Amino acid sequence: MTADAGNDPETVWEATATFLDDDSDAETVLADVLEVDAEHGTWLFEDIAADSGTFGELVSQGIVEKVDGEYRVADRDAVESALAGESLEAADDGGEGGVLAGFDPSLDIDLRAMAGLAGALTFLFVMRITQYRSVFRGMTSSPRGTIRTTTDIGWRRCWPNRPTRRTST
Repeated sequence: MTADAGNDPETVWEATATFLDDDSDAETVLADVLEVDAEHGTWLFEDIAADSGTFGELVSQGIVEKVDGEYRVADRDAVESALAGESLEAADDGGEGGVLAGFDPSLDIDLRAMAGLAGALTFLFVMRITQYRSVFRGMTSSPRGTIRTTTDIGWRRCWPNRPTRRTST
């Protein structure tokens, strides 16, 4: 196993179980690594009580991964379940995995932007509603039903024929 396979929980669990079977001091080393990882998040080789060979095995098998020059446990739950002798499925809390495992349904909405949008839409509504009469003014006096030629598609469609009708009469 390589260190680049580190974030897959099953791979980390299998690597941890193999490491526990192969090394007699593995439980002590893993318990120390988990404790330091819980305290610091990322840490250095000097922070744990392990020799360089054992630490090299942890990194090469993908149990520990290097991040920005420091180290961290690749998958804490997988390592803890392997250390406890449990299967990875037994360590799951109700099987909330799957496609939406990392999905956070909460929305981060900028309230100032939403207030600006609501204000702009309100302004647009007010301007449209106050100009309604000027667009459709005198509707009853017009035989076509609309007054402004810019809003009457039928009038614009008939306009090219008007000059020819005038000259022929």
